[in-house]
This record gives sequence, structure tokens and C-alpha cells, in this order.
Amino acid sequence: MTQSNYPPAWPDQQPYRPLAYPGAAPVPPPPKPVGRRVAIAVTGLLAAILAITGFAVPGFFLHHDDPAPAVAAPGSTSARPAAPTSSVAAKTTIHMGSPEQLAAAKNLIATFVDALNHDDAKAAGHLACPESASILGGQLIVAVEAPTNLAVADDEPEYQGAGYIGVRVGGTTNQRQVAGEILAWQPLTRAELCVRRLDLKW
Repeated sequence: MTQSNYPPAWPDQQPYRPLAYPGAAPVPPPPKPVGRRVAIAVTGLLAAILAITGFAVPGFFLHHDDPAPAVAAPGSTSARPAAPTSSVAAKTTIHMGSPEQLAAAKNLIATFVDALNHDDAKAAGHLACPESASILGGQLIVAVEAPTNLAVADDEPEYQGAGYIGVRVGGTTNQRQVAGEILAWQPLTRAELCVRRLDLKW
């Protein structure tokens, strides 16, 4: 009978633990797997970010095909809202020398003359073109002096080209008989007429 070179395994044998001698430092516990937990947490965070950016905002994984335009059913009263018009298209088209523009010029000069008759320089100044406000002011000082009683003539306004319209006026100013024209102006870049020049003779 051969003997085994290994010591016998006793049933109650406990695993080896280092002996703790009096005054010796306690045995440190085995290290915890911190690196593995950090790796799991980072992986989960990256997966959450990928899911949000892929399927929500901005949605890399989603199709971005333009939706087909909605077709109204027959008999339906609903209509798609009109696209906003640009500022250029929204501007009113100016027809130079048209009857509408000539009538507007005559009304403007009538309002301007009424302000002169009431010696209301402020109201008259609001109707002047910004480019000629100072020149027109000088012409008014020379040609118009209270008391003033001017009126727009019955003659049709005359379109003189380049947006200029002459309106005939006549009456009295400072007890002098005067007649002439007041020039209205509307360039293509402006939506309204303004008073450009005063030409009265006595």
C-alpha cells in the first residue's frame, strides 16, 4: 500500500488566515472593484446620451424627409395659410403719372395750402420732403406772408417726370395777388408724396 505525499484533508479544516499578534496592525480588507463600477457608470451615461441625441434632439437616427404637402379634400373649406410676403412684394406699386397719383398730389397741395392759410408752419413742414425742407422753408419766408388766402386751381395737375407733379395755385398773400405752382414729389423709394418746391409769382 502506497502512501500519499499530500497531507490528509480534514473535514473541519478552515481556510488559512494570517495570525494576528498582539500589537500588530489589523489586516486590511481586500480592495473593492471600484474601476469596474466606474466603467459601468460611464458606459450607461454614454448610452443615454446616444439615445437622446439619436432619437430626440437633434435626432440623427430619424428620417428627415420633407413632409408631403397636405392636399385639401374635395369640398373642404380649409386652406393652407398663405406664405408671408416679402417687404418688397408688399409695397404698393407706384404708377407714375396715373390719375390716382395726380389726384393724390392735388389733395396733398390742398392740405399744404390750407396750412399756409392758417399760418401753421408746423403742419406745412410735416408735408415737406426731407431733402428740401430747408429750401422750402426759405421759399415760404420770401413768397408767403400772412394774411394768406391761397387755393388750388381747377387745372389738372401736370406730371413732369421723375416723380414730380406740378399743381397750380393762386390767391393772395400779404395783400398781394400771386399765382404759380407747388411741386409735389414721389420717388420710387417712397410710399407717399411730399411737397418739394414752391414757385409763386406776383
